[in-house]
Amino acid sequence: MRDMAKTETLTANLQREKLKELAVTREARPLRINDTTITGFYLAIGKKGASWNLQKRVANSGKPAVTFRLGKAWGGKASETRLKAVEAATKAKAWGALCEGGKDPREELGTDGELFRLVERQRAKVTFSELSDYYMENADLRETSKASHQSRLKNWLNPWLKDSDVTTLDEDACLIWYQAATKKSLSQAKESMKLLSAMWTFGGPKFKAGGVRLLGLNPVELMKKTIKRWDTNKNPNTPVIEITQVGEFIAKLEAYREELKATPGEVAYNLCCATSRLLLCMFTGLRINEADNMLWAGVDFEAGIFKIGKLKDLETREELEGGKATKSGVNHRVVMSGYVRALLGQLKADQNSLSVYVFPHYKYPSEPVRSPRTDQLKKLRRLAGHYFGTHAMRRTFRGVCKTLGIEPDDVKRMMNHKHKGDHTDRYDMGAFNPGLMLQHWQSVASFLENKRNLYLGNDTALGDHAALMSAFLGQYGLTPSDARRLLDYLEGETDLTQSEPLRLVSG
Repeated sequence: MRDMAKTETLTANLQREKLKELAVTREARPLRINDTTITGFYLAIGKKGASWNLQKRVANSGKPAVTFRLGKAWGGKASETRLKAVEAATKAKAWGALCEGGKDPREELGTDGELFRLVERQRAKVTFSELSDYYMENADLRETSKASHQSRLKNWLNPWLKDSDVTTLDEDACLIWYQAATKKSLSQAKESMKLLSAMWTFGGPKFKAGGVRLLGLNPVELMKKTIKRWDTNKNPNTPVIEITQVGEFIAKLEAYREELKATPGEVAYNLCCATSRLLLCMFTGLRINEADNMLWAGVDFEAGIFKIGKLKDLETREELEGGKATKSGVNHRVVMSGYVRALLGQLKADQNSLSVYVFPHYKYPSEPVRSPRTDQLKKLRRLAGHYFGTHAMRRTFRGVCKTLGIEPDDVKRMMNHKHKGDHTDRYDMGAFNPGLMLQHWQSVASFLENKRNLYLGNDTALGDHAALMSAFLGQYGLTPSDARRLLDYLEGETDLTQSEPLRLVSG
């Protein structure tokens, strides 16, 4: 055919339910779809399936045109190999040439099985290992993505596809494997299908024969259309610390952290680091690996901000050792609320080593601490009284932001999500004036601290100096110095009428 891709698209469209119903309504008479390029080549659709056919007269035979069945398109006998549109077109051309030369294809080439084996030996192929190797070597992937992809290839896709020819892979085979894999792990099955789809799309332009792509329509994308609610069928076991649990959760983690600080040894140190990072992630929305690799060089107590990512020296502009790129690839800036400032300040005061990391390794301070292990999380889950994962802190932070009515664009910046607005929207306003974002960060911290105090029954804690200052910062957007002036006025220690007016951050 002139354009094999169009034929492949036609084949996919023909399999839609409406066309199948049309074939049934025509009773015994099959629906015939003629090709526009190869004379006599057509697709016949019946009640139980469809087949590729060629109607051609053998030259000089003195007989009328003969209908040659090239193979099945779908349905029919399970033992019969399914023929794709490109393969059927190639076969139709070969058989047509024989007919025009005065030769009957059935006599010249023997049975369909013999012909299939001959064509199979001569056909250009793409093995799964070739496709996966090309993708892993040439795609622009982060190191963390490469590691997860390698693991997924080893444990999920390779045992299924190994060195098979992926040009014969179709949506039916993908669906059968996916349904079996979901019984083991829904998330891994979906991620494996996403990886296969990405490899297929990336390798399409690479693998060609005679100028024609060997990889036709993406079988994973075709398979997804047969699954209801694919994009929204998330893993139901995605935990979050609910609003009724968050106060108790914070209180228990804080109490356990203080207990661990007084306990010597590596086990207690690692658990203490784990609780500190979980609290930090809940109050800032950080990912756990971002907290793991935080540098003291990125923490500015005077300005009230800290940065994560691949940081540079302000004078030499050389990249600081130990910094790790964020998931979005963009350095992230967090404006410290009162709670976060106090937490980091305490970590700085308690740290014994001169490590560049906020959370250094117990034995090797020149390295960052490792992410919380399963056994550490199990202890913290028993302590909290319910199941959660490290990413639940980030989900909880997002839930608080939504509860407080913070604008989605601001939440994206606070969580360092990729922003898909226009060029002007991509400028990080927090870098110019961190105070504009302070009210959001402080509002989240005040909300979480209030929940903790209510759980503890410590209503008086809401009236102390630090908590009131946090409330002013969050609710009224005051600068820290003006919040302190307002507190002094409320306590009768100063007269605001005799000094310059209070200033809002937004002003």
